[in-house]
Amino acid sequence: SRPLNFETEEDERNYIKEAIRSCFSSMDNKFLDRPQVKSTTGSCALVACFYKKWVFVANIGDSRAILCTSADDEWCAKPLSVDQDCQNEKECMLVRQRTADKNPIRRSPLSGGPLRVAGSLMVT
Repeated sequence: SRPLNFETEEDERNYIKEAIRSCFSSMDNKFLDRPQVKSTTGSCALVACFYKKWVFVANIGDSRAILCTSADDEWCAKPLSVDQDCQNEKECMLVRQRTADKNPIRRSPLSGGPLRVAGSLMVT
């Protein structure tokens, strides 16, 4: 294959982001094509792509990417991803948009506790 030519660094970054999105979408569709998988499983994936001076991170489900660095014997942890749970208002909004359930984000009727999707799922 021949090398790709990009007009700007932004075009190059966008190309890589879209390639990662496409891979996640492709896997999602493969699972959705298998009826026996739809109702019995969840998903969890974390991908970190190091390219030139950039790090691209994608996650689904109960995954968290953290970059640890050290300088002068001091360690620092920097989050590289966003949790996909009911504490994240953007995730809650997406859940509400994708369902006919009038109250999709709620506490478990049995134990209360933290907010969950349909009262049972911790991650969105």
